[in-house]
Amino acid sequence: MPAALPPRRRAGARARIVDVARTAGVSAQTVSNVLNDRPGFTPETRDRVLAAVRSTGYVPDPAGRHLRTGLSRRVGFSMSRDDLDPRNPFTLAFLDAVLSTASARDQRVLVYTHEVGADDGFRADALRGETDGFILANSTPGDPRVAILDDLGIPYALMGRTLPSQAQAWVDIDNAAAIAPAVEHLIDTGRSRIAYVGPDSRASWIGERHRGVVDTLRRHGLPLPEEWNVTGPPGDVRARLEALLAADQARPDAIVAASDPLARVAVDVAREHGLAVGTELAVTGFDGGVLATSTTPHLTTVEIPVPEIADRVVRRLLARIDGTDEAASGEIVDTRLVIAEST
Repeated sequence: MPAALPPRRRAGARARIVDVARTAGVSAQTVSNVLNDRPGFTPETRDRVLAAVRSTGYVPDPAGRHLRTGLSRRVGFSMSRDDLDPRNPFTLAFLDAVLSTASARDQRVLVYTHEVGADDGFRADALRGETDGFILANSTPGDPRVAILDDLGIPYALMGRTLPSQAQAWVDIDNAAAIAPAVEHLIDTGRSRIAYVGPDSRASWIGERHRGVVDTLRRHGLPLPEEWNVTGPPGDVRARLEALLAADQARPDAIVAASDPLARVAVDVAREHGLAVGTELAVTGFDGGVLATSTTPHLTTVEIPVPEIADRVVRRLLARIDGTDEAASGEIVDTRLVIAEST
């Protein structure tokens, strides 16, 4: 039987947990268990409690809960100012997905931005104690933020990879395997003069994408001439593409780009040279974000399942916070090739 409850609240008074319990026909402890994701209730009871929360307008007291549990129910999201560049919206899409999945678990997200390499600033923010843990964007093995969080004993989870000696609290894709179907698709459609376009970056995932292209071409006995291996800063990439696509005889018939923004640059340069993208020149991207469908023609691209990755990263962080995830191994998530008009 539910525990005895105090008298009904006065009209206009703020709803209390006992009001929720009375409405749901359960004890106040059961309401607390449901709201704090503790065991001891059935799915039907959970539904009744959440319905009662909505009908009474009850709002949990975060300050009181923080005092009781030592948890703020806030997580930090760390990103660099470079990640705010609208020309490369992947990290912003990841942040949006993190916000959604965190909100569904009654977590709030504080976003921390720093210049690349501003490790002291990140350490200072981590020491503030405003969050229960951190989610890291665009993390590669050797990321100094991981070392800082390890040193401070602060839980973290990330999209990317960590060093073998660190907690394997990561969710990622296999970049080399993910880009291979794009190359296979081009070859299947009769393309044999295939160029690669990538950024001037030492990020591990960029190196893996390049390796995936080279290995797939090699399996089919196709070369990647040095002049068709187009990498560098954005301005240099555009200039090299302009020279490459201006040639009549030595021009590639397809371009595999390491990202959708670079694929879009390739599409723009091709159109400036009067080439029909999709017929005279095939172009593939990588990310599967909004740029793929806002480019004309739409891009064939490797789609990264950002919402699924964000959900897994948030779940892993919360499990690390409550001590149920030992982070002994990372997780690989599958991608898929989305075929569109650009090929």
